[in-house]
Amino acid sequence: MSRPWKVILAPAAEADLAEILAWSADAFGDAARRRYATLIVQAIEDLTVDPARVGVETRPEIAAGVQTYHLAHSRNRVPPAAGRVITPRHFLIFRLRRDSAVEIVRVLHDSMDLARHLPPAE
Repeated sequence: MSRPWKVILAPAAEADLAEILAWSADAFGDAARRRYATLIVQAIEDLTVDPARVGVETRPEIAAGVQTYHLAHSRNRVPPAAGRVITPRHFLIFRLRRDSAVEIVRVLHDSMDLARHLPPAE
């Protein structure tokens, strides 16, 4: 196995995660929030091990260098004891950096217009 990539969470992604997890707790309870948080961590870890894994899509129609990874692709990798998220609804929106980092720029609901919510390319 190759050495894992670093992960960088952009401030917008950090804000997205806080909002997603707060909404999950309000709508479905703290246990559901914990399950979703565990899934998000697993998906990020999966990307750091293999940023070209099955499920990653290059999205030039959104912005140059942008890729997406839907949380559903990591759902079955979460340890059973953590509980299963049946229908995850979010994409990790990321860019690969030259310094071997996966920069997660946003975490967006899959019904959103992704391009509208991305920062301009650097």
